[in-house]
Amino acid sequence: MISVPKGFVAKVFHGNKPRLLGEGTHVIESTQCEYLGMESIITTPCIVHGTITILRVTRGEVGLAWSNNEPIFIDQPGLYEFDSADFRFVEFKEAGERLISLGAKKIIQVYTGEVGITYEQGELRILNNGRHLIDSSTHIFECFLSTKQKSIRLRTLGDKEREKHNDEHTLPNRKKGHGEIRDDEWETGSGDFIVCDTRDLVKIAVRADVFYSITDPEKCIRNIDPDELEDLVRETAVATLTNIIRSTALNQIAQSEHVSALGTSDTGGHGFQNSSKIGENSSPPPSAPMFLEKAHDEFMNKLHDDFQLRYGVDIVNIRMESMKIMDNELSFQISKQALTTAQVENELANLDGQSMILTQKERTSAEVQNINARAEASALKTVCI
Repeated sequence: MISVPKGFVAKVFHGNKPRLLGEGTHVIESTQCEYLGMESIITTPCIVHGTITILRVTRGEVGLAWSNNEPIFIDQPGLYEFDSADFRFVEFKEAGERLISLGAKKIIQVYTGEVGITYEQGELRILNNGRHLIDSSTHIFECFLSTKQKSIRLRTLGDKEREKHNDEHTLPNRKKGHGEIRDDEWETGSGDFIVCDTRDLVKIAVRADVFYSITDPEKCIRNIDPDELEDLVRETAVATLTNIIRSTALNQIAQSEHVSALGTSDTGGHGFQNSSKIGENSSPPPSAPMFLEKAHDEFMNKLHDDFQLRYGVDIVNIRMESMKIMDNELSFQISKQALTTAQVENELANLDGQSMILTQKERTSAEVQNINARAEASALKTVCI
């Protein structure tokens, strides 16, 4: 006699056949009955007894199993019972997982801001955002590819860092700096900036970020390994900016104090915002076009359309946060000269203002005399009449 409480099943073999006994009292008169214990159908999600399998699938779970050598997904909550030698339970998966796979069957969840990369019979297939069910052994999932906007810091690698990067495909871990470039960053080589020579061979350090996003994933994947895209953008941007600065004289750069090419936000736009500084003292912004504005436009013209057409990548913006002349003595001289120029311009502006005031006073006095003369002439004319 076997007494089975509520919420449990008793596992027995009767004549070499598995049986599960439900709630109640069971009297079995047989020498071929073997009792193997009890299992809770409430707390045990999967009960396997011989060829019998009981599954409890809760909401938010997916049960993975094989049935007749075919993968099946059980995603509806409930209690399931199978009695077949061709059924084999594998595992439970969270329904929110991005990739659930068993054999050739796959559930792929693609979020907004990314795409799924798959290959069907060797041909590239792009999965847009949504839930995708694939049931084909020739349709292979590769990876997820983000199409969100990214930013990368431009910096010059040393020989050792370059060798390590080539071997491990990872950049050295440097703390991302902000604001002006400090002398200790230059001396220790720990700064995240690029060093360029101007046309007159003066070394300039530039701290800049490039923003980009993938707009055509298929074109991007067909033309370049996505894992190498960031390196391609960084190296091309560094080379382009270096060439722009190398074709510019120092005096043109020195005119560009307080201006950097910066979007209306950190991630876009083609506006300009105060942030760059060469030297230590300030001077009024010149009326001529700023170098950083020119460099920004030239950089975008060279890379934007080219990357869009060749790789399906949108170079959104370049932000040059700060610039610094690496020769401190030369930097001080330029700052001093800029301050002198500003003082001269202020004095000239004051003189122009004083001249305008005196001229206006003389003009007003002359007009008053003319008015008085006309009034006297009119009075004499009246007396004569």
